[in-house]
Amino acid sequence: MYRNGASLLYKIVRMNKILKYLLSFLFFTQMSCQEKKAPKKTETMTKYEWTEGTSAPLGYPMEVYKGGIECEGGEWVSLGFGVIPGNGAWGSINHGMGNGFKSLPSRLDFVWISYMENQFYMIDTAIDTAKIKEYFSKGYETKVTNGSGDTEHLNYDEIGVGMAPGGVVVVWIAGVGIQKEIGRYQAKKVTIPESEIVQLDSHQNRFWRKDYLDDVLNNGKVIPAEVREKNKGKAIPLGLWDTYRIRYSWKPVFELPENAKLNSLVNVKISTMNGEKEQFDTAKTYWL
Repeated sequence: MYRNGASLLYKIVRMNKILKYLLSFLFFTQMSCQEKKAPKKTETMTKYEWTEGTSAPLGYPMEVYKGGIECEGGEWVSLGFGVIPGNGAWGSINHGMGNGFKSLPSRLDFVWISYMENQFYMIDTAIDTAKIKEYFSKGYETKVTNGSGDTEHLNYDEIGVGMAPGGVVVVWIAGVGIQKEIGRYQAKKVTIPESEIVQLDSHQNRFWRKDYLDDVLNNGKVIPAEVREKNKGKAIPLGLWDTYRIRYSWKPVFELPENAKLNSLVNVKISTMNGEKEQFDTAKTYWL
């Protein structure tokens, strides 16, 4: 009796082990099939060598309080590298310190102060990464400077962010002798809460200190004295920088003496009001 009971118990234990093995086999087989049906995707991200920069219109300095450019893959580029002087043409890029290989911008997310308006603005918007990638991947041709008339292939290596009164934001890409607009964006007015300001250190709270504001507005390296005097008492021309973006049908024409022609080695470069720069191959286009 004991032997028969032990034999039966042995068979039951053995059957349980076999059953567990079969269930485990089926479970791992199913998991393996699922992994084959839905393989994990890996994304390869191309990086390009570029540096960030900022721009402000003549007479209207800006400064980023916090934030910057979000790039593909989660990379981040800060735009907080000091006052953006309003002492140059709209679109003149003040370079940052971030030169190197990076993924391309996908979003703007920053807060800045427009000093002449005494107003903070916030921008948080996606930008046209596909358009930037198209330019960066193709590059452009330009004439070499040795007078031979030969051309060389160059790459875009700058991305500029311009801030104008009224919360206007413009993004450009640039290379040697060339600059193109990527898009125009609209920021909204914001007020920094007092609870945030009181937690800032002596450097971070400079935007609310009278001594710092006076230094920015009266510094000839930030706003040229003649420009400051010319604008005194005048309203800020809100909307002006959007009028610069209106496009017209035109072409450059060169007037030369009789029987003369434009030298085929001349390379003509034109800067336009909207911050773009273009170069024209006279050898191909302007034989007069």
